[in-house]
Amino acid sequence: MTQDQVRGVLLCKNASYAINVSKNSASLPSGAQMSQINLNADTGLDKVNVWLLGPPGGERVVHIDRTTEYPVGKELPIANIAQEVAGKYGMFDDTNSGNQSSGWIVRARDGARMTNSNSSYFECRSHSLRTDKVLPCLHAISYQITPSSQNPALASRFNVALTSFAMTNQMATATSDYHAKATERAEQQAEKGQLEL
Repeated sequence: MTQDQVRGVLLCKNASYAINVSKNSASLPSGAQMSQINLNADTGLDKVNVWLLGPPGGERVVHIDRTTEYPVGKELPIANIAQEVAGKYGMFDDTNSGNQSSGWIVRARDGARMTNSNSSYFECRSHSLRTDKVLPCLHAISYQITPSSQNPALASRFNVALTSFAMTNQMATATSDYHAKATERAEQQAEKGQLEL
């Protein structure tokens, strides 16, 4: 999806979103700079972050995360959230840290499910933007539920995130190709103009 398509989907989902855009660049091992666009949509209780990467004008979505906070009296049962998330994405590797419930699904490059006994699992389950090397994984999906302090069976906050390492790698390759072609065009123009470099 392009930046305009993402914006359209967000506003179609909730016209109340305040959408802010920031643009940066990410360095590739070749020294080339890859365009990075971050869209942040927020209603105050519902926040969505989308990262797009790629060559200028060709950026594509590589990461989406959404955090929903529930007002007092409108919290949802944790069991219902966990069931809905598993129904949508499949079974998660679950952990409980303190009073929070969380889980991950990590897929290897061939699509096979990785578990925490695999050597690359913990590196691949991170949602960090990695452009310094190609990770040996397809994508990572995670969720985190924070229980209500008033009733631990209800959720006060819920977050779900997905990072596509395959798309990140694809966009890094596209960016390198873009810069190589731009250099080639500049050299051809210099030769036509018989400029001395």
